[in-house]
Amino acid sequence: MDTIRDFDFQLGSLVLMCNTKVEKSLNRKMQLWYLGLLIIVSWNRGGAYIICKLNGSILHQPVAAFQLLPYLTQESIPFDISSLDINTERLWELEHTNLQDDEDLPNIGDLESDSDGNDEDSTD
Repeated sequence: MDTIRDFDFQLGSLVLMCNTKVEKSLNRKMQLWYLGLLIIVSWNRGGAYIICKLNGSILHQPVAAFQLLPYLTQESIPFDISSLDINTERLWELEHTNLQDDEDLPNIGDLESDSDGNDEDSTD
């Protein structure tokens, strides 16, 4: 039985993001179901979370709460917001958006290219 779980992620929480692109593909058995390890930076008015990669780069749009799962660790990892690769104006802009729908989700192709170890955007 499926249940709706309301995770209340705090600043600095580690999460995994569901790869919704896999649900519609024919070869989903061989695809990654979850992308991450990601860090919660903040949240916006619509309830979506602003997240970043471990290297400090922030995703360009907030991510809906239903796409995130907690990553359980034995010890908490210290998180310093000053290490992020974003200016305060852009972070303020992301926090004051109302994005929360499925159509508003970020393009996760950037995360997939990082997990493969090669960049798909490079041309020869």
